[in-house]
Amino acid sequence: MDKDFIREVEMKGLTLGADLPALAETLDFLKPPDEAIEGEGFRIDLTWLSESKKALKWTDDTAKTFLASKYKVSPEGTLTEVLQRLTREQAEDFTNVINSRVEKQPKLI
Repeated sequence: MDKDFIREVEMKGLTLGADLPALAETLDFLKPPDEAIEGEGFRIDLTWLSESKKALKWTDDTAKTFLASKYKVSPEGTLTEVLQRLTREQAEDFTNVINSRVEKQPKLI
């Protein structure tokens, strides 16, 4: 077995005889990456969303509050769940608004 893998397992306080689903839940690198949020006729790239939130200094809760206020969707659940409630037109508008706000952020030299 890969030594890095074994070290990571041991750092998490797990043993290799542990239940594999529990092990997979604990070790993020074993989970398949979520590449996009999909809704009714749209996809939002998670890398873009993460970088945009960081540039705007937004948390998930900030984004959920924005979505609830602007698009009248329920803020309940995760940000992914809230985004999935948008229509295609709302999702397009959301990405345009966020891109515009990111572009207006002062650039660090």
